[in-house]
Amino acid sequence: MRKLLPFMLIFLIFALVACGGSSEPAEEADSQTEADTAVSETTTDTTEEDAAPSDEKVTLTIESWRNDDLTIWQDTIIPAFNAEYPNIEVIFAPTAPAEYNGALNTKLEGGTAGDLITCRPFDASLALFDAGYLASLNDLEGMSNFGSVAKSAWITDDGSDVFCVPMASVIHGFIYNKDIFDEYGLTEPTTVDEFFTMLETIENDGKYAPLDMGTADQWEAATMGFQNIGPNYWKGEEGRLALINGEARLTDPEYVAVFDQLASWGNFMPSGFEAQTYPDSQNLFTLGQAAVYPAGSWDISLFNDQADFELGAFKPPVPNAGDNCYISDHTDIALGMNANTPHPEAAKTFLNWVASSEFAGLYSNALPGFFSLSNADVSIDDPIAQEFVSWRNECESTIRNSYQILSRGEPNLENELWRTSAQVINGDITPEEATQQLQEGLESWYAPSAEAGAVAETAVGEDMAEGSYLERAKAGEFAGTTVTVLGVMVDEEQLKFEAAFAPFEEATGIDVDYAGTKEFETSINVRVDAADAPDIADMPQPGFLANLVRDGKVVDVSTFLDMAKLQDTYNQSWLDMATMDGPDGPIMAGVWHRSSAKSMVWYPKAQFDAAGYEVPQTWDEMLELTQTIADDGDTAWCIGIESGAATGWVATDWMENIMLRT
Repeated sequence: MRKLLPFMLIFLIFALVACGGSSEPAEEADSQTEADTAVSETTTDTTEEDAAPSDEKVTLTIESWRNDDLTIWQDTIIPAFNAEYPNIEVIFAPTAPAEYNGALNTKLEGGTAGDLITCRPFDASLALFDAGYLASLNDLEGMSNFGSVAKSAWITDDGSDVFCVPMASVIHGFIYNKDIFDEYGLTEPTTVDEFFTMLETIENDGKYAPLDMGTADQWEAATMGFQNIGPNYWKGEEGRLALINGEARLTDPEYVAVFDQLASWGNFMPSGFEAQTYPDSQNLFTLGQAAVYPAGSWDISLFNDQADFELGAFKPPVPNAGDNCYISDHTDIALGMNANTPHPEAAKTFLNWVASSEFAGLYSNALPGFFSLSNADVSIDDPIAQEFVSWRNECESTIRNSYQILSRGEPNLENELWRTSAQVINGDITPEEATQQLQEGLESWYAPSAEAGAVAETAVGEDMAEGSYLERAKAGEFAGTTVTVLGVMVDEEQLKFEAAFAPFEEATGIDVDYAGTKEFETSINVRVDAADAPDIADMPQPGFLANLVRDGKVVDVSTFLDMAKLQDTYNQSWLDMATMDGPDGPIMAGVWHRSSAKSMVWYPKAQFDAAGYEVPQTWDEMLELTQTIADDGDTAWCIGIESGAATGWVATDWMENIMLRT
C-alpha cells in the first residue's frame, strides 16, 4: 500500500514510477560498507571563494591510477595551467592501476593523501564522499559547464551533492594491426561469425597471436571482454537498468551468450595467456606480434607512441547481421578535492581550470581516447579516436553494468565479473556456472523492491469502493508510513513548503519526507535510473515531465483521483496542460499546486505620470515609448539575468513571453 500514499497528499504533484538506474579498474572495487567505516572528522565544504589564490606559492598533489599519463601531465597539462597560475605547483603522482584503490584508501585513512583525487565513476567515489573523504563541489563555478549526464557518475543518489569534476568518458572496442589485416586480406568484422572467421584465418597460419589479451590480472577479462561485447547481447541501457530493477537476472540467456563467446576467446589468445598481464599484452601488440587487441579507447595514446605500424579500430561485432549495435561509452574519470586538503583555495582554482573549455580541448587531444564530458565544443585530431567516437552516431551507448549500485555490497559484482570472466576464458568454469555464481552472489545482498515495477498496476487495480485515499488516510489506515517528495524548493522556501505539510501529517499520521535540491534535473534522472525515485516529484518544468511520461515513468493520476472534483477546482486549460502522451496514450501526469505570472512589466508610475508617458498597448507603441525615454536621456529598460549556475533564466522567460504573445 505504501506506493499509493502520495496520491492522498492534499497538494498532490507528480507521482513517479521508480525504474531501472575507468578505464583501468583498481585492485578491488570498494564496497559502500567498507568505506563507511572510515569517516573523516572534518569536511572542507566548497564555498563561493573560487578565486585564484594569493601570491603565496603552494603545491598540490594529484592522486591517480593513470600512470600511463605521467609524461603528458608533466609536459603538457601542468605547464598549460602554470602559464595562467604560476604560483600553484602541481605534482601528478599516479599509482599502478591494480593498486590504486587500496593505496588511496590507506592514504586517506592515514591523512597522507594528495589534495586532488582522481575519481572513478559511481559507487567507488560515492563511497569516498559518504565517508567524508571527498568535498562537495556544489558551488564550484565550473560545474555549470557540465550537463546532468556528465555529472550523473559523481553525484549523490538524492542529487544533493556533486563531488567530482567530470573529465572524460572512454569507449570500448577492438584495435587492430592494419599491416596484418592487409597481409591476409582481412576486413573489419561486423558480426560475431565474421569475427571468429577472421581469428581462425590468422590462427591457421600460426604467425601471429590472433587475439591479444591475458587473464593474469583478471580485470581485462571483464572490462575488455565481458563489458566490451556484452551490451550487444543485453541491449545496452535496457538490460543494465533491468538488472538494477530486478527485472532481469544474470542467469538469463543473454548473459550466458556473452560468456559463451568469451569461452571461445582462449582458443585464439597467446600461448600462456593465463600468466599474461595487462602490460604484457600492450607490449605484445605494439611489437607487432598480435593482430587484434580487445581495447578501451584509453589505450590509443600508448599505441600511437609505441607501435610502428598503422592502427585500425572496429566496434564490437553484433550477434547477427542487421542487429542494432550497442557500445560501452563509459563515464570514466573525474577529479575531486580531498576534504582535508590544507589548500582548498588552490585546489578549487585548479578544479575550475579542469572544468574549462581550455582543459577540455587540451585533455581530449593530449590523451586521445579520453572524450571530454564538457559542454564545450571539442575538436578531436587523432584518427583512431575519431573512429571510436564516431560509433556514438551508429550505436546506442551504455555504461558498464556493474558500476552503478550493483557493486555496493558483498560479494562485489565488479570483482565477481573479473573472477568469472577470467575463469570462463581459462576454461575453469562453464558459462552457465559463471552466471549462476554471479546471480547467487548478487541475490545474497541485493533485493530490489518488487514495488518498482508494480506501482502503476497497483494504482489502477486497487479497489476504490471504500472511499477516497484521503478519507482512508484520515481514518488512520496509513498512519506510520512515509511519503518521499523531491523538489526544487530549498532554504527559506523549503521551510515554508514543509510547514504546509503539517496539517496533512497531523490529520493522517503520515510522515512527509521532503528533499530539496538545486540540481533537480540531474537528481531525478539519477534516482529514476537507479530505481530510487521519490514517491512524488515537484516538477518545475512541464516539458521535462513530458519526457518522463513519454518513457512510462509517471503514474496516471486520473486513475485514483476524483476527476469531477478536479474539474470543479481547476479551469479546464490547467487539466489539459497536465495531460501528456505516454507510451500507451495520454495520461494526466499530475495536478498543479503553484503558478507564477511572468508576462508583466513593472514601471515607476509617478515618474511615468510626471513625464506624460502612457502605458503601451501594442508592440509598436512599446518600441516608440522606448525611443522616447531614451531621447529624454533616461535608461528605458532594466533586466537582471545573473543567477549563478542558472544565469539567463530571466531573459529566457522574457523571450518566451515575447514569442507567445507576438
